[in-house]
Amino acid sequence: MSKRPFARSVCLPVSFALASALVACGGSDNNSSPTTDAGTDSSTGDAPIGDAPIDSKTDAPSDVKSDTKDSSSADAPDTSILASGTKIVSGDVYINGITSDDQIVYTDSSGSPTQVVALAGGTPATLDAASQAAFVDGKVAFSLNTADTSAMTATLLAWTAASGVHTLASAVSYNSPIVAARDGSAAIYFDTITTVTGGQQVTMHWTKIDGTGAKSLLPSVFVATDGSCAPQVLSSSTGFVVLHCDVAGTGDAGDGGSGGALLDAVDADGTLRSLATNAQPSFLLDLDKSGANVVYATASGDLDVVPFSGGAASTVESGGMQTALLSDAGGDVLYTTGASALKKSPVGAPAPVSLLSSNAALLVGASPTLGAALYVDSTSNFLNSTASGVGYSVYSLFAVDTTAATPAPVTIISSADATIFGDAFTADGAFAMAQTGTGQATGTFDLAIVQISTGTKSMLTTDAYIEYAYGTGSKIIFNDAWDDSGGVGPSGAADLSTIDLSASTATPAKLAVGAEADFFLDSTKAKVVYSSAANVGNEGIYVYTLP
Repeated sequence: MSKRPFARSVCLPVSFALASALVACGGSDNNSSPTTDAGTDSSTGDAPIGDAPIDSKTDAPSDVKSDTKDSSSADAPDTSILASGTKIVSGDVYINGITSDDQIVYTDSSGSPTQVVALAGGTPATLDAASQAAFVDGKVAFSLNTADTSAMTATLLAWTAASGVHTLASAVSYNSPIVAARDGSAAIYFDTITTVTGGQQVTMHWTKIDGTGAKSLLPSVFVATDGSCAPQVLSSSTGFVVLHCDVAGTGDAGDGGSGGALLDAVDADGTLRSLATNAQPSFLLDLDKSGANVVYATASGDLDVVPFSGGAASTVESGGMQTALLSDAGGDVLYTTGASALKKSPVGAPAPVSLLSSNAALLVGASPTLGAALYVDSTSNFLNSTASGVGYSVYSLFAVDTTAATPAPVTIISSADATIFGDAFTADGAFAMAQTGTGQATGTFDLAIVQISTGTKSMLTTDAYIEYAYGTGSKIIFNDAWDDSGGVGPSGAADLSTIDLSASTATPAKLAVGAEADFFLDSTKAKVVYSSAANVGNEGIYVYTLP
């Protein structure tokens, strides 16, 4: 069993999703991809190669609690087991995801078929009767079947509310990004895997979401074995942004990553155009919320921001960069330098301001306005999913109020024993969230809360699974009492609760007991969608309006 990725990763959730689904079929079970970590480091120097700084939780072996569900199907409904909300689907099912237009993707306990139902309920539509993995990106529900676990390929299907289900391609690499356009009109995927010196060569394709108009855009994308040059694909305002190296000998600046990677835009009609030819291949890209601007590092160490529409890049600072995040509005950028200083600057007229002069190596999260940040103090305190020995990344973790007159770090944990699972901040940015005790085989998964304005740290609960911000203030929904052997899905079972962190005397309000550990928020972040098999006779998918 595995946990799904909860944050941005170079190789997006599909790779991990298929690995998770194939566990029951004898497949591998690793973080982010079935064989190697798909993420890359964010440094021009010695940052750890292999994972994006924010990572997912795979089986924590510490949980030995018994399953809370009643296993006797002959029993009457067990109404003593709490399950709040309106049931819209009945049966032993688990949720794969919810689209940005509120279509719920779910699978029954046998593993197939995978179906889709509207948040309001109604007649489900079949996505894939033979699905081995299903996942969501924006408005699109994807499914993979007929997987070849040796070649790491599968047939790719896509479903949207507007166009229904369509087969996009066969022999698609599930070890490479599969990304949908924000409006659900198109997708990018990779296939034609060939072994070359230092790694693999793959071909990148663009297709309309109904499978028509397919184009081969990049025939010789290089994927380095050591993770130093993995393709990144992000959906932008009207298309995609792609960072890639090309196989050595193709004659461009991205040859094998030796001259820097290529940063390209893909327009709504599938047209490929260049944004930059000198990008740092291991630096994690970021887009603002609208997808209008992208921040990247050059091979020579500059931090640049370029509009998706094209034109000259704006150089924020030179001298080597490790990580960077744009504000939601795109007007500001927060970044860490090669010397591990934390700085902030406007994008339009760069004027860097130093927030911390040292010991800020890797950003792992920031509030929407960049008013607060979470970071790792040293690259030596970041252990990727291989180095950590627990199947997901662990790291030291510090918080900082970037708006303070004299910003000062708040230590959440100084050793490599923390991981962010879910959201890093409340909607208003007033509180940071992370789990500690994640770095051992017998992890405690304590949910740590930090009030940014005061630096006050507290532990909300233990044995947590995931936490999300909802609403517009400091409210969060989380689950705990996690039982990795419970439930009917791949992630176990847990109790579901809410709390308003801004209320000093507030205590968690429990919504469900023994629900499937994976739960989701609707597009307005006002409702939670979860499934439960704990209440025998009342199993199914529930929708609950959050307080």
